[in-house]
Amino acid sequence: MHRVKMSQCKNWWNDDWRDRILAVMSWLTDENGEIIIPLSSVEAIRVNKLPLLFNSPVFFNDPVKPTSSETADTAAEPETDDEVEYDDEEDEDW
Repeated sequence: MHRVKMSQCKNWWNDDWRDRILAVMSWLTDENGEIIIPLSSVEAIRVNKLPLLFNSPVFFNDPVKPTSSETADTAAEPETDDEVEYDDEEDEDW
């Protein structure tokens, strides 16, 4: 089960995460397009479902998303010394 859980989002890239987060934000909104988080009986935080957009001078060049055939080819290649093998037994205490 642990391997299945860890492999679930293995091939999610930045755009996948962004789309999933925006989908959840839309699902949580009320009819006014806001997420209301109650803090007390009289106070609440109101969050718009759309994020703020801005331009940053710092950026990350996202690598090209591999196709399913490239992913399969990579999985068939032997491990190199640079790759770290994950040990399932280490996480059994969790």
